[in-house]
Amino acid sequence: MVSFLTLALTGIVFMGLNTSTAQAFPGFLEGPITDVDVAGRTMTVNGVTADVPLGTPIASPTNSNLTLGDISKGTFDEATGEWSGALPGRPTGFEGGTCLCTTEVDELTGAVTITDVMAEPAENVLIATVTAHNCTTTDCSAEGDVLEVGGTPVARNTDDRLLSPSATNGGFDINLMGSDLDPANNPTKVPAAVEGYMGEDGAIYFYVLEIEGGNLMNPLAEISVTRARCRNKNGGGQWRVEGNVRNPGTGGVAGDVTGTVTLTVAGGTLTAQATADPIDPSIGIWSVRQDTAFSCTETGSAQFVANDTTTTAPTAFGVDVR
Repeated sequence: MVSFLTLALTGIVFMGLNTSTAQAFPGFLEGPITDVDVAGRTMTVNGVTADVPLGTPIASPTNSNLTLGDISKGTFDEATGEWSGALPGRPTGFEGGTCLCTTEVDELTGAVTITDVMAEPAENVLIATVTAHNCTTTDCSAEGDVLEVGGTPVARNTDDRLLSPSATNGGFDINLMGSDLDPANNPTKVPAAVEGYMGEDGAIYFYVLEIEGGNLMNPLAEISVTRARCRNKNGGGQWRVEGNVRNPGTGGVAGDVTGTVTLTVAGGTLTAQATADPIDPSIGIWSVRQDTAFSCTETGSAQFVANDTTTTAPTAFGVDVR
């Protein structure tokens, strides 16, 4: 039987590393964060205590500029019985949550060094319909505002380390005040998808909230990127990017949603053609599946030029690099 380690090391050789002379090989940790030592610059994930050098990228699902202290428990306040690093709805911050950590492993000593951190308190997903709605502000954040999906309260996270973004429909920002979201006004309920973490108060604090309804915030043509992944392979990149376009037009006449999408990344450009969605022709859909000579980058910019010459403002997007 071929062992997992044999396969892993074989893969490393294929990636250009000679394991007979290499001092380190690439590793990965995905599991619970049980300790963050800010002073000692270590994290314990899956029971493995690894070094986290200064300058190591640390991110949450909505903030790519965190520090090791940001994902620690902080200090304990005996008067309140709370940790200073606690997130809304949680007794602590990211500890007890999950880290997706890219690592390097010293093959001589076995020491593990973390080179990239993606931390989240949990990855709880809820796909159902809007079951309660009473939003008096565009982001449903006022005192007394109510939004429930599948009977579960949906809460906006106000902590900068994991700040909730705007709710979207097809990747476009929406106004949650829309009366069409109220189940009392809909014989057919409005589908919604939430990703975030469940708080001890019973609410899900979201970092993704996608609803098939609501009033769009932007009156102009725009482009969204709903998925962007890239895999580095043989010095180049395997890109898989997709999204939507919309073009409200002017004077009550809808604009064209077919045309050219251009993605600009550090190494060059990628292009795709937007076509009308067969289910909702007011929206254009597009996707890129392209292998490039240049390697993956973590950010990019997307722009749409419709066949009626309408041009959107560039939209920045992040890339999940594998």
